[in-house]
Amino acid sequence: MDKRKSIKYTLKAGVAGSRVEHEPKFVPTGQEWQNERFDEERGYSFWLNETPIRSFPGCTLPKTLTQADKGTLLDCAMLMEAGTNMLCRRVDGYYKPLTPPKLAEKLGITERQVRRFLKKMFENRIMAQEEGRLYINPCYFFRARYLSYQLYHLFETDLRSVLPAWVVQRYEGE
Repeated sequence: MDKRKSIKYTLKAGVAGSRVEHEPKFVPTGQEWQNERFDEERGYSFWLNETPIRSFPGCTLPKTLTQADKGTLLDCAMLMEAGTNMLCRRVDGYYKPLTPPKLAEKLGITERQVRRFLKKMFENRIMAQEEGRLYINPCYFFRARYLSYQLYHLFETDLRSVLPAWVVQRYEGE
């Protein structure tokens, strides 16, 4: 089977309920054609909704978090809006911030458990709240390509230790 056809077939087949929605694009590389999202040495560029969810090496979660807290945080990371790290939900084609009651509903836990979880996240600077909106610290989970000024200033204490000095200076206008 032709290499291009096998890649195309694999992408179309997918796993039930999690089908890859894009058609592969082939770009010329010298004498042959290659899928732009598949590299023979590195493999498939596997992104969620065209935006990866990343975490930074060296930014480990505090030891005070339980396994349940870590699991809930991972579930929250899947609810982040791309580019802002804000926890949100889609309503009528628009993103709306998740309130604690809606977050509880999405996570399948009680509001009391959500409030206790959020308190722990705020105390450990893993999450922050601004104008009623919940944000996850990009040191732990980051769902964007570029770090916005707003997100930097929400979590600047933690980001200073991760970002190069020249980037910090640019954000602080020095």
